[in-house]
Parts: sequence; structure tokens; C-alpha cells
Amino acid sequence: MANKHFTTNLMKTLLPLVDSLGCNEQELAFLAHAGGGPHHDLYLTLSTVPDVAKITDIMQWLLQKYSDRLSRIHFHSLTYHLIGVLPNKWGNTNSSVAAGTRIAGQQACILQDLTSDKVKLHTPKHIILDSETAHVFDPLRPVIHWVKENVHYYFSPVLVCKKPLKTVGLGDAISSTALMYSEFLL
Repeated sequence: MANKHFTTNLMKTLLPLVDSLGCNEQELAFLAHAGGGPHHDLYLTLSTVPDVAKITDIMQWLLQKYSDRLSRIHFHSLTYHLIGVLPNKWGNTNSSVAAGTRIAGQQACILQDLTSDKVKLHTPKHIILDSETAHVFDPLRPVIHWVKENVHYYFSPVLVCKKPLKTVGLGDAISSTALMYSEFLL
């Protein structure tokens, strides 16, 4: 997605036709760059733990700009997943984001049962959700939900495989599993 002209055309052609979009940190940051969105230079300075507040700003911008049809964005990175949905369009989003994060660890480790000797959380204890909201992470309640300007956000940390055995196709597995657990409301 490194070609700005191609990405701009893709945004104009495809995004008005889809209900849901799944992307990683590089893809989301480049959409902001190509479309002139917030944090348009983020693609140049991505870190291991993308700034949640900046990611929500970009998701908010996309959901507002393409709100005629686009009503769900599933963002996934190595350390966390974040789903943003417009109200009354999608259900079961808590389970959806949790399922996406679980499949990431399971597929990377090639294990069904994830144990602490095989996976690790890289989520910081204090999470800045947006410019107005911070949250202290509670491992007993790993999915965090908040609303910003009429968009519902669902955050879940990833159990990162300590010694990954498979990484090819993880993004596709993550997005498709989370979508499978989502409920599209007509």
C-alpha cells in the first residue's frame, strides 16, 4: 500500500462500497497519509505499540468520512486490537475483538490452549484511549469499551506468542475471525 496515488484511488473507489474494513498499523497509517487524514505522517514513525489515541483519531476520521456505508473498522497490531463501530450497526463486538486477539496467539504458537509460558502481554498498564480518556489495564477485564463522538470502541490486548511458529496469514485470520464473531445488524 506504499503508493499514495493507488491508495487514494482505492479509498475513493472501494471504501464507499464496504461495511467493514480490517487493517494493520501500516495500512491504517497509510490510509490517513493518502487521504489527508489526522496523523497523516504516522506511517513514518510507527512504533511497536501504536498510540491508541492516534489510531482512534484515524478510525474516527474514516468512519465519519465514509459513514454512508462504512460502519466498522477492525485495527490489529502485534500488541492490541481495536474495533470501532457506528451505533446500531454491529453487535457482539466485545466477543469479536476478543476472538481476533485469541486467534492471533493460537495461530502464531500453533496451539489451542495458550499458557503463560508460551505467550506474553505487551500492553502497557496505563492506556491513553483518546485525548480525553485514560484507562488502567485490568487483566481480569481485558476488553475495554468506550464511546467517542458516537463511535463505540472496543480494545483488547494480544497474547503475543513468545516463539512464533507461524506468522504468514495472521492478519487475514485475525480480521476474518473477528468478523465471524460480529453481528451485522440490518
